[in-house]
Amino acid sequence: MVIKLPRVTKKRIRADWDDLICPEPSCWTPLDARLDGSLNECPRCGRLLTLTAGLPDVRDTSDRYLPLDAERRRAELLDTLAQRQHLSALDLARVYYAITGDPRRERFLAHLDRAEVRAEGLVSQICEHVPYGGRVLEIGCGSGGFLAAAARVRSDWRLEGVDLASRWLVVAKRRLRELGFVSGSTRTIGSGYTARASIRLIAAQAERLPFRHGWFDAAVADSLVEHLDDPQVVVTELRRVVRPGGRVILWSPNRRQWLDDPHGVRQSRSLRPPCIFSSASPSSPFWKPRCRTAREAASWFDCSAWSSVVVQPASVTRRWLSQAAHGWERLHSVYAVACRQSLLRSLLTEYGPLWQLTAIRSESNPCR
Repeated sequence: MVIKLPRVTKKRIRADWDDLICPEPSCWTPLDARLDGSLNECPRCGRLLTLTAGLPDVRDTSDRYLPLDAERRRAELLDTLAQRQHLSALDLARVYYAITGDPRRERFLAHLDRAEVRAEGLVSQICEHVPYGGRVLEIGCGSGGFLAAAARVRSDWRLEGVDLASRWLVVAKRRLRELGFVSGSTRTIGSGYTARASIRLIAAQAERLPFRHGWFDAAVADSLVEHLDDPQVVVTELRRVVRPGGRVILWSPNRRQWLDDPHGVRQSRSLRPPCIFSSASPSSPFWKPRCRTAREAASWFDCSAWSSVVVQPASVTRRWLSQAAHGWERLHSVYAVACRQSLLRSLLTEYGPLWQLTAIRSESNPCR
């Protein structure tokens, strides 16, 4: 039986795939206007392409917690619950953690609730360097905090959010809709101004991005690299999709910090990490992320394809610190002064809780 989709639905689905390519490195076939249903394949290599919870899905694997088919079903379930029960993004995340029984639930929910405020510092780092109408990519966009913060500040940008877990993209979609951001639509946002925020969420692997060469003016990732098996592969892919002169900014928890890791894993107090920190513990069902140092991250960009690589303490905002813990906003002035002093800045980069790496793509195209 052939089901004919309504014309409006076809237009919406086709728009979702505009400007994307097949993520297979040996293929990279443009997918523009080729898909007119919820399941199809690349016209050249036959790779399966689908829609999960109404979002483009080009994955051939999932994260460590769920097989791909089960992960897609979980995302569809959350999307259905969100629509039927009119759940907020935070309530939807509560439902998800009630299903998983993760003991780190409250910690993660607090992080999700503050995600947009946290991202304001990251947005400020690229504002002056992305042109009007520029394209910005976030890898590991999770619940959409950065995308929401960026769209509030620069409604002219074309924002793309990629994550390996489509269930978190459903939460991100809910967050963005609560704020009035709908891909390709005009909405009145905040205090009466009108914005046309172009935001697209895609389920994809960071190692195989479905974007054309040199497509983005900037790419960012917050708390992503500690989840990667081989960050060098992802950096190589970033080199491909960011235009010459474009920027890549990474934030990540420092392996050498003296605070507890944000994922609920207690850090070793040693300057050298124990091996157990980078692998799953037999007594725990949760995979323990492997945090890196800023120096390790800089080594991934050791190639002439990058004209500048700078590591420094992350540019967090006073507003985020005030929400992170009572009284912490008072530390912001001290933190800001320390970041301006060469020695203190080096110490914060080496041992502070959160490092930032900024890399500028070379105007030439070596190391491709």
